[in-house]
Amino acid sequence: MNAAIRVLTPSTRDQIAQHLLQLSAADRRLHFGAPFTDAAIRGYAVTLNFSRDQLFGVFEAGALVGLAHLAVRPDGASAQLGISVAPARRCRGYAYALLRASVQHARRIACRRLDMHHLAESRVMVHLARKAGLSVIGWTGETGPHLALGVEADEAASPARHSPRRRGLRSLLPR
Repeated sequence: MNAAIRVLTPSTRDQIAQHLLQLSAADRRLHFGAPFTDAAIRGYAVTLNFSRDQLFGVFEAGALVGLAHLAVRPDGASAQLGISVAPARRCRGYAYALLRASVQHARRIACRRLDMHHLAESRVMVHLARKAGLSVIGWTGETGPHLALGVEADEAASPARHSPRRRGLRSLLPR
C-alpha cells in the first residue's frame, strides 16, 4: 500500500458522501446491510457521530478512495464495522490496512467484537479477517457471523460455534 491512512473528522463529510456515492448497489448493500439511495448516503454522511465512532480514510491525490467506519455500540464491547474501497482502487491493500487500523482502535478501547453486514457473502472480507488473525464466528440467534478480536479458550470451545444454523461458514481461528 502506498497511501497513508488518516483519521477522518467532520470536515470530511462531503468526501465521505462522494466516496460512498460511487459504490455500486451491491457494494452499498454489503457496506450498509441494506440498499441505500443517493439521498440516504448523503443523510448518513450528515449524521455521522465523530465523537463516538472512529472513521479512517485512505486518500489518493486528495480524493477519499477507502473508508472504514467503526460505529461503537453504547456498551462499548462491540462495534459495527463498514469498509469500502473505490472500485478502481481495489487490490492495493487498502481494505486490509483499513481493517487493521479499525481492529487496533477497537482493541485500544476494549471492544471485543466487530459486526459486519453480510460478512458471510463477502469472501474478500473473510479472507482479510483470516489474514489479520481474526475469528469469524456465527452465533445461534444472530443475523450472521461477526469478527472476534482475540478469541479466548472458553469461547473457542463454545458449542454455539458449531451450531448447524451458521449457514455453512467455517470458523476462522487466529493463527
